Amino acid sequence: MQSESKKNLIEGIKMEQSVLSSLYLNFFRKSMNKNFLGILLSYVVLFLIALSIKYTVAFYSDIEKSLENIFTAGVVDLQVANADEYLDSQTGKQNSSTTWNFGETIQKFFDFSNLKPGDFGRDEIKLRIKTNPAWLCAKIYNISSLDGVDSEPELIDDQTPGGEGEIDDDTEFIFWNDINSNNVPDGLEKILWHGKLDTEKAFAIADSKYNLFSDQNNPLEPDTIYKIKKSWCLGTFENGFATCNGRMLNNRTQGDKLTADIGFFAIQSRNNLDFVCESTPQEYKYYNCDKSNNTCSITQEFYKTKEECIAQTGGDCFKTDGDCQAVCQPEVKEYFVCNQCANSCASVKSYTSLQECESKELKTCYESRSECDTKCGKPAECATPFSCAPQTKDDFTVQQLTKQKNCDGTYTYKFQVTNNNKNALSHVSFSLPCGITPIWPANGATYQTTNHSYKVENPTNDPNFGQMGIKFETLDAEGIKSGESDIFEFKLNQYVGDIGIIMQTKWAQNYTDFVLNCSGMTCSSCNKYYTCDSDCYVCGQTAQGYETLSQCQTTTGKICYQTSDNCALNCKAPSIITSTECGSGSSPVLAIARMGNNDFWSSPTEILIKKNGVEADGKNHQWNALRWYDFTLEYASGTVKFNVKSYDGTNKTVQTNATLGGSNAQIEIKSPNCGAVRVRAIKYQKTECSNYIKDIGGVEINNNNPACVSGTRYLGFSGLDFSKPFKITGQFQFEWVDGTSVTGIDIPSMTIKLN
Repeated sequence: MQSESKKNLIEGIKMEQSVLSSLYLNFFRKSMNKNFLGILLSYVVLFLIALSIKYTVAFYSDIEKSLENIFTAGVVDLQVANADEYLDSQTGKQNSSTTWNFGETIQKFFDFSNLKPGDFGRDEIKLRIKTNPAWLCAKIYNISSLDGVDSEPELIDDQTPGGEGEIDDDTEFIFWNDINSNNVPDGLEKILWHGKLDTEKAFAIADSKYNLFSDQNNPLEPDTIYKIKKSWCLGTFENGFATCNGRMLNNRTQGDKLTADIGFFAIQSRNNLDFVCESTPQEYKYYNCDKSNNTCSITQEFYKTKEECIAQTGGDCFKTDGDCQAVCQPEVKEYFVCNQCANSCASVKSYTSLQECESKELKTCYESRSECDTKCGKPAECATPFSCAPQTKDDFTVQQLTKQKNCDGTYTYKFQVTNNNKNALSHVSFSLPCGITPIWPANGATYQTTNHSYKVENPTNDPNFGQMGIKFETLDAEGIKSGESDIFEFKLNQYVGDIGIIMQTKWAQNYTDFVLNCSGMTCSSCNKYYTCDSDCYVCGQTAQGYETLSQCQTTTGKICYQTSDNCALNCKAPSIITSTECGSGSSPVLAIARMGNNDFWSSPTEILIKKNGVEADGKNHQWNALRWYDFTLEYASGTVKFNVKSYDGTNKTVQTNATLGGSNAQIEIKSPNCGAVRVRAIKYQKTECSNYIKDIGGVEINNNNPACVSGTRYLGFSGLDFSKPFKITGQFQFEWVDGTSVTGIDIPSMTIKLN
């Protein structure tokens, strides 16, 4: 029984294999409409094996059953869509019969009528395998080229009237993987087929030896959309398959008709890893190199091999235009140019001649590095006088007027533009030597001439100019025209030698370019002058030269003198005087140092008072009678600081902000008959200058020699500069004579006053 079941199973499998083989062989023969795609549908085979075994036993027994065992076959389902881009020449619309989506009724890939030489079409095939990975093949077959009804013009050019048509010989096709979607085969994109439908064609889209979509020979993945771009041309493809040229066709194709069937075949890849599609040997148009003019052109005919192409054309043959161009180049040499900014030579890309190098690089070219190095040393800036000839083109006359080294280390480039056109100047642009950005005028500034205003673009990257530079764009309603001229100027901060400057003028929608190869340089006569240091009251020579005295004063902001003697006569400190005359001090009080209200024999106290009359720190500090105390008065940036070193050795400081006017200061000394105050060894010092110190003496008041009834004297300072910091240093002393306690204003004191 078991033997019989096994036999029946084997017979069933053999039958299924026979059916599948028959379906495969008849794929391109049965039920195929000539002009549209056929699809091989998958077949599902269901095997149900029921095993029923009956045993009859007399002893211990057991039965284990596995019921309803199932084998379900997988599915290989190929889906196809097409999107046509060709617009009918009569209707101007897309052909509905050549466009469909997945799941819609499959129609025709090509269905065109009333074609003319030069007609061109492009569309895209979309392929999708459902459920399982699969190999994929393609075939174009049942090709028929019919002559149709011969017209009178056709009879003149057709060598075989009434027979086979010629449209198959005059129509090119190309199928490829358009990875970058630019509608032309280029780069690393693979071409499935390129040629003419003269014979049956078979291709491998993906098999064990080739994959159109990958460098790995893998099967197509399920549920992934694969795209094949295809183009046709009634004539000859040109410009990398981007255009179609039908000019070389004659009347022999009039009324001819070309038909063909296109089919795709998908087959499982699992357990079928060595599958190979049927294929037709490829034919190519190759590229030939014409050494006479170093250009590449595509052959008119197709060839199966490179060797066949070489034998038929008599020249070398290349599969791509890029391969041809890489070889079809004129003999070139390496040249060297001098970078005058770096004073070194650099190799440039190879050129066919010295003249080509100089015209492209806009620099002097050398055939050897040693020759370049010899002549690439930095030239002396002022060795050669400046010279530049005017140039005239398109009714414009341009000339560089100045290339000048200024006394401040900058370099001025000045140009004159004369426009003899009736159309006004829109802008003028200048290339920058070595790519240096001018330091003047600034970007966005308005450049003003005598009659016109220009907006500055610095630097400019105007695409119409082609390189970095500076641009002056007319701001007025109209720029210079009809013989008017204007001057344009910019400054650099480094010397760049004799380098050609590209200059461009724009007028209306026109651009005119000039190359100004001017040589030499004009160097200014620079004089160094003398200025007064108002901090230290000394004269010094300027660090750089100036063309004129006025330029020196404008640049430095100081009075300039031609000689040091003239400077010294005027470079004097402010007058600082001591006055012991009696008077009244009206200046505001900054700080007071005074004796306390205790008598000599008690503990005299030091009191520091701020300008508003509030005690500095609210504390009393002991004096030591007859002792000299150091004090400083400092001023800087609107802040006044009064400091006294007290008996215990600490510094007692009053600091306040002060808005000062005038140029005077006073120290007021007061002493009653019972006391004395002495101020001495006063010095005035400019704090920004260590070598300027002026002694200004001292003053004393006591009961033995009262100078005034009020017992007051003043030490005065005039001609101070409150815009600069300064410091006054000195000493003071308090003394009691008779030990009488006093109060009020008669307390001995020293008061600082500033106006």
